[in-house]
Amino acid sequence: MISAEEFLSRHAATSPGASASMDASSADASDNGVVTGECSVARECGVPAECGMSAEHGGPARYGMPAGGAHDGVHRGMHGDARKRDGNRGTHASRQVSMKRRSRHGGFAFVPAADGMDRQACMDTALRLLDASSRSTGAMRERLGERGFEAEVIESVMDRLAELGYMDDAAVGRSLMRSCLHKHMGEQGVRHTLLRKGVARSCVDAVIAQGRDEGLFEQSAWELGQTVAAKTRGVERQARLRRFWSAGARKGHGSADLRRVADELFAA
Repeated sequence: MISAEEFLSRHAATSPGASASMDASSADASDNGVVTGECSVARECGVPAECGMSAEHGGPARYGMPAGGAHDGVHRGMHGDARKRDGNRGTHASRQVSMKRRSRHGGFAFVPAADGMDRQACMDTALRLLDASSRSTGAMRERLGERGFEAEVIESVMDRLAELGYMDDAAVGRSLMRSCLHKHMGEQGVRHTLLRKGVARSCVDAVIAQGRDEGLFEQSAWELGQTVAAKTRGVERQARLRRFWSAGARKGHGSADLRRVADELFAA
């Protein structure tokens, strides 16, 4: 370490012109937020200039920080690109704007019809919907209406789809009934589901009659009874009966079917 006298003697030897030039250079660099000179104190202490010591403050200049160390509100990336900080990203307002893109019924793929009388556009939309999943006539009418097509255009397209064999309420009804029976539903429960899904009433009646003739609803009641009996094993008989009758009513089973199952499975 050098003494104070030696330090002063060395600085006294510096020419006034060189000192003034260095002061001006340091001032310009400080104004621009970039350090270009080498601090004399750093030089005396053996710190190389490439380490980025500021002539005024000794701060690291090589990483793009201002000479004074003050935060200028700018985020500088690893490649030197400066981006102003955005205080609104991720706010509730921006999320609301994003959610407006979604349609209630069609998601991001939903595009309202530009011309409600465009039969070809209506047909293309119907075919895309059928490609995604089979649909009843009622459900198809509802979806096409939501997309802005006129009723007369929809009916024309529906007739053509029926001619081509693409619309078959009977097949859709049978598929829905199988799904309902898998959930141990009864005759009234199946009927309600089919009507709610837009299956034509005449097709609903035919599908229900077929299921009744094949004994499907009675079989569903037996399966429901076996499930309740297994879950309530060891429970008092009246409590088991209440559980079974309550479940059967929710599933839409008839009282005659439920009584036969109860007498057989919950007799003791």
